[in-house]
Amino acid sequence: MEPEIPKVTIVPEVPAVAVEEVFTEPVVEPEAVTSPASRLSPKMKHAIASIGAIALALAVMTSFVYREDPTGSSIRKIVGVIPYPIAVVGSHVITFEDYLAERDALSKYFASTAAQSGTEMPDEETIGKNILDTMAHKLVVAEIASEAGIALDDAKVEEFYATSLGGADPAAFETQLQTMFGWTPEQFKDRVVKPVVLATQVGEAVAKDEARQAEVKQKAQAVYDRVASGEDFAAIATETSADPSASVGGDIGPVRLSDIPEDFKAPILALKPGEYSAVVEGAGYFMIFKAAERTGKDAEESVKLSLISFPKKTLEDIITEYLASHRNWRAIGNT
Repeated sequence: MEPEIPKVTIVPEVPAVAVEEVFTEPVVEPEAVTSPASRLSPKMKHAIASIGAIALALAVMTSFVYREDPTGSSIRKIVGVIPYPIAVVGSHVITFEDYLAERDALSKYFASTAAQSGTEMPDEETIGKNILDTMAHKLVVAEIASEAGIALDDAKVEEFYATSLGGADPAAFETQLQTMFGWTPEQFKDRVVKPVVLATQVGEAVAKDEARQAEVKQKAQAVYDRVASGEDFAAIATETSADPSASVGGDIGPVRLSDIPEDFKAPILALKPGEYSAVVEGAGYFMIFKAAERTGKDAEESVKLSLISFPKKTLEDIITEYLASHRNWRAIGNT
């Protein structure tokens, strides 16, 4: 047997590559990465720099405004251009400029009356608190009026202004306003008369608002139920009445019938000695009356009365609740 001849695989020869050829191949460099800023035009770069400078200046200015005395001349110049807030009440803003207008009027008043009254001007903190309290109250009253659809009664404004004159000559009164506050009659109306008249209108509406007075009325009714069940009237009056007579069991002594307010006259006249009334609603109170003997005749007739009194919720109560439940920030006068 002939020996087997092994198979041989022939590998084709790979031409050698010179080392220098490998290292001399052209290298493709990646494109240079540029920042957004490097692509901005000189004009755009200048604009951005200007905005940054303005923002910095505003930050410094804001810090200055809230750090320094608000009555200073530098502050006045700044807030005369930029409406910086000195207080925020709910969604309403009180600006430094508006505050300073009120502050200046008050300063002028103290300066003009100091010689006569001998009183010194309060410190800035007290003045700030009082002014901002007043301005906040005006804003809240205006908002309540708006929500209730109450429009300012112009006839009452003129009536109140006429009362303010006190019989004085209008020209003399105008001079007095200018001397004491630096106001014209129209400014006096805007800052004093109109807010007072509107507050009076809103206060009257609050007193008649069944929804707002429901809680007080329910409290009065609960006390009446105790009286009706046989509990001692004087003891309950001492416990629950808001009238000063509570300390003596509600006894207010003899009252002439002609002096009894119309709100309460009919229910009181209907009482016999020893009887008590149901809950009676008046302009500012819910009342329960108890009558004793009557004396005198005609215009001098009087009745000895005891009462339990429940004051209605007032406009001031509503304002206090509003300020407690809404944002109420101030830069000054927080004490």
